[in-house]
Amino acid sequence: MIFDFSQNRQVNKGEILLAEPFMADPNFTRGVVLMCDDAEGEHFGFVLNTPVSNVEIDEIFESIDSYDLFLGGPVEQNTLHFIHRCPELISGSVEILKGVYHGGDFEQALELLKFGDITKSDIKFFLGYSGWGKGQLEEELSVGSWIVSQITAEDVFLKEGKNLWSKMVKNMGGKYKAVAN
Repeated sequence: MIFDFSQNRQVNKGEILLAEPFMADPNFTRGVVLMCDDAEGEHFGFVLNTPVSNVEIDEIFESIDSYDLFLGGPVEQNTLHFIHRCPELISGSVEILKGVYHGGDFEQALELLKFGDITKSDIKFFLGYSGWGKGQLEEELSVGSWIVSQITAEDVFLKEGKNLWSKMVKNMGGKYKAVAN
């Protein structure tokens, strides 16, 4: 490892994990993971920048137009999750960070999509999620597998795909900017 990215800290809901530049795990190579919650030392989130190229959301739900679908992580890839910025339209949403919400009434969201009340820039869908058991994420942080950083709602919904990791690392400046490319 060229740089020491090890950290001894907690990760909070609404922060992001940036995969260290040479991470070997193909599930997270240059990944940007939005952390959604932690409960009793267990954590979960969604990889924001790994589009699923072989299926689109309209193939799963024929009643809506084509929306981008992302691989949220390696856990339970047979489940569908979503984040959005429409809490006033989707009941039961949980705020992750200012302007970004997780889940809510899925049927309500589908209806809003069907009638065009939500646009592609308002919602992101994920197959599966990223999850860590008790103590697992803390161990990965202590050995430098992840860089913890901040993100804005605007950046969460960018369609930059693979370039999002570089953008987030560059934004951190200093030693991080040197490895962004």
